Amino acid sequence: MKDKLTAKDLNMTGSCKRPGELTYRRRFVLCTGRVVYAQEAYQFPEAHILGDLRNMTLEGRLVPSLALWLTPADTLHVPPLHPEIVAYILAEARLIRCRFEGCKRVMRWDASREVMEALMERWGLGE
Repeated sequence: MKDKLTAKDLNMTGSCKRPGELTYRRRFVLCTGRVVYAQEAYQFPEAHILGDLRNMTLEGRLVPSLALWLTPADTLHVPPLHPEIVAYILAEARLIRCRFEGCKRVMRWDASREVMEALMERWGLGE
């Protein structure tokens, strides 16, 4: 028996259900800048999971945000189901450093069109 189970061993689907929410497929943001579904993370052994994508409500719209984890996770092992979140990033962020031991990668996060439209509406700059 192995000391640690991996995502591949568990055939992890990444499906989660929170009280009052629909089932969704969990997506991770890697230190390489790539966004992958949970069951694909093991295919990127050189990368680390910095956080996951979560929907938040902004101006009455569901918009994607990057939930940045306090502690990055290895892609070869099953990540925590409820990691401690440092920040929810809705807009653009640069110089997000991977804090996994020995990793020197830096990535950026770009806001989605939905986020930008909701922000424009908030600021009264929409059409």
